[in-house]
Amino acid sequence: MTILTENELKKLTGEVWMSDESRENLTYLTDELKNRFAGTKGEHAAADYVETKFREYGLEEVKSEEFDFQGWQRGSTSLSVLGEDLPAIALPYCPPGTIEGELIDLGDGLEEDFDRDIKDKIVMVTSHTPTYRKRWLHRGEKYSRTVDDGARGFVFINHYPGNLPPTGSLRSDRIGEITGIGVSKEVGSRMKRNLQRKGELKATIKVDAGVEKSISHNVIGKLNPNSDRPAILVGGHLDGHDISQGAEDNGAGITTVIEMARALAPYSDEIERPIYFVAFGAEELGLIGSKKYVERHRVSDIGLVLNCDGPGRARDVKFITNGFRDLAGKIEEYIPEDESPPKIEDRISAHSDHWPFVKEGIPACQISPDTGDEGRGWGHTSADTLDKVDFRNIKQNAITLAQLLLEFSSEGLGVKKKDPEEIKQQIKEEGREEEIDWL
Repeated sequence: MTILTENELKKLTGEVWMSDESRENLTYLTDELKNRFAGTKGEHAAADYVETKFREYGLEEVKSEEFDFQGWQRGSTSLSVLGEDLPAIALPYCPPGTIEGELIDLGDGLEEDFDRDIKDKIVMVTSHTPTYRKRWLHRGEKYSRTVDDGARGFVFINHYPGNLPPTGSLRSDRIGEITGIGVSKEVGSRMKRNLQRKGELKATIKVDAGVEKSISHNVIGKLNPNSDRPAILVGGHLDGHDISQGAEDNGAGITTVIEMARALAPYSDEIERPIYFVAFGAEELGLIGSKKYVERHRVSDIGLVLNCDGPGRARDVKFITNGFRDLAGKIEEYIPEDESPPKIEDRISAHSDHWPFVKEGIPACQISPDTGDEGRGWGHTSADTLDKVDFRNIKQNAITLAQLLLEFSSEGLGVKKKDPEEIKQQIKEEGREEEIDWL
C-alpha cells in the first residue's frame, strides 16, 4: 500500500498535469542547448541545469560528480563513390583518416551474413534486425564482427526512410579500430544498386575528428538519504548526440526523471527508504557515466535501479527486467489499477545505464517507450527534435512511475539480488556474449 493518502495522490497527479515545468525543462535542454553531446558545452550546461533544478525542488545532498573519458569531436566527413560525393556522417569514436576500398554488401549484418571474405573490404550493413531473430543485433556487434574479420571500413545504413543518416558510438570510451560512417537508407540503397549493377564498386572515405580527452558529469540528488534501508536509484542519461537536439533520446527520459523528483520531493519525510535521482553523463558513448558511478560508489547499498531511457516518448512504457523475475512480478502488482497492464520483457538488456548495476547483481529495470514496431524511430538522427515530443506523455509517465516508486519505497522491495556469476550465465543462455563484449 502506498505511503500517500488518496487525497495526496490526487494532489500529486493534479499538480503534475497542471504544471508547465516539464515543458520548460525539456525546452531548455533542447531549443536552448542545441545538443548535449558528451563533453561539450551543451552537456556541461545540461548538468548544471539539472543540478540547479534538483536544489530548487528540495532534493538533498545534491552534487555534480566530474569524470574524465575519451572524448571525440566531429569534423568533416566525405564519401565518394563513382566520382560522386554522397552524404555521410562519421560515427562517434571513428578514427580520423582516409581509406579507399571495395564495397561489399552484408545485408542486415546477421551472424551468417559474415560467412564471406571481407578482408580489406568496406562493409555495408543496415540498422535492421529481422523480426524472426530471437534478439536484436546492436550496431556495436556488427562493427565488432567487421573489425574481427579484417575489414578496413564500416558503412552503417539506416533502415528507416527520410534521408536521415544514423549516428551511434562504435566503441565504449575508446577510439574504434577502423573507419565507421552512417548513411541514409536512400544513399545506402543507391550504393547497393550500383554494386549489383556493376559487380564491383569502390569507395573513398575521409574523416576528420578530434580525439582528445574530455570531461562529463553525473548529477545526483536524494530524498530521505539518512534512512538505513536499501536505496532505490532512479536514473536516466542527460547527454544526446551532436547531430540533433536529442529531444526523445533522452531528453524526454531525463525530463521524466526530473519531474518524478519534483513531484515526490514534498513527500520526502514520508518516504521510507532513500531514493537517489541520477542524471548520467556520456551514456551515448558507451554507458560511461553509469560505469563511473558504479566504480565510485558503494552500490551494495542499492536495492533497486529504475533506469529511464526514453519514457515520455510514448503514452505507454515497457519494463525490461533483466532476468529478475520477482521484479517483474512486483511491477505487475504495483502498477495502478486504472493503468493498462504493463508490458514486461524479462530478458537481458545491456545497452543503457542500468547495465553496470545488473552486472553487479543489483535488480535493475530499463524503462523505455512502448512504441510497437517503430523501434528507435527518430532517435540517433538529426530529426530527434522537440516537435516530436507530446508533453502529455511525459506527464502521464512521470505520474505512473512516481506511483510505482512510492509502492517500492513503502514496504520491503521484495526483489532479491543475484550473484554476478548468475548474470554471466544468463547472458550465455540468451546467446548475448558477442552483443555485450563491445561494451
